[in-house]
Amino acid sequence: MYKIIERKIFPVENGSVKRGLRSSDKSFEGFGELYFTEIKKNKVKGWKRHTKMTLNLLPVIGVIVLYIKRNLLDTPDEVKFGSDDYKLVCIEPNVWFAFKGIADFNIMANLASIEHDPNEVENAPYSED
Repeated sequence: MYKIIERKIFPVENGSVKRGLRSSDKSFEGFGELYFTEIKKNKVKGWKRHTKMTLNLLPVIGVIVLYIKRNLLDTPDEVKFGSDDYKLVCIEPNVWFAFKGIADFNIMANLASIEHDPNEVENAPYSED
């Protein structure tokens, strides 16, 4: 359904380098596009489910909580990550997800396996129920 992959941070005197995803990684499913999404503090984006896209999510700035579940009626798993808790989260197709901004300013990157196609994504209203 999803994988959490610890990522290396390389300390460099003038600013660290954070590895994202390499084509040689087992989780690499191809490249379609890279985009960044801003999540306002205490706001939730979702529910979404892609039918073809594999998402490769990386925190850029802030702290984000991902909610992930197979079916809309399931209780979601929660994955918290951020610029100080750096990891890659890979979400396979046909999995529902939402995300919430925790810090004052939050940005997450998605290195998507395919280009965005509005015909292969489903949306549902977010509810805390």
